[in-house]
Amino acid sequence: MDAGCGIGLLTSTFVELGFEVTGVDVSPTGISEAQSREPRARFVVSAIESLHLGRSFDVVVVVDVLLHVVKRKAWVLSLTSLARHVRPGGLLLIVDTMQRVERDKPIHCNWRPFGEFTETMAALGLTPIDHIQFDLEQEGSTKDLVIFQR
Repeated sequence: MDAGCGIGLLTSTFVELGFEVTGVDVSPTGISEAQSREPRARFVVSAIESLHLGRSFDVVVVVDVLLHVVKRKAWVLSLTSLARHVRPGGLLLIVDTMQRVERDKPIHCNWRPFGEFTETMAALGLTPIDHIQFDLEQEGSTKDLVIFQR
């Protein structure tokens, strides 16, 4: 599952790699463009926090989405929904900004530290198995990739 798939750029890449993919995004316009871009994938219009697909996945990927969930309650509901969609033994891959840089933080973002992610996910039955930080020179930012396993 590509959660917060937007216009389907990653979804298309995953399909090209041979995966059966479900893309989810809150934007009907984004989903419409994603469907045009990648007709072999399944797409659903939904907010992550209220997502109920009735199935689980081997891998759930969410890239640069959770930092835009400003309110804590909605953030926890989003993580709960993501965790619910991870099959036993499956993986949840989160790419996000996990450093607090308050002076640079836009009003539409809320960066949460790595520890807050791991604590919340542990309560949901997922364990971190890897954490990689990497720099995006073109953006002048540092991102985190955290891989959780159910």
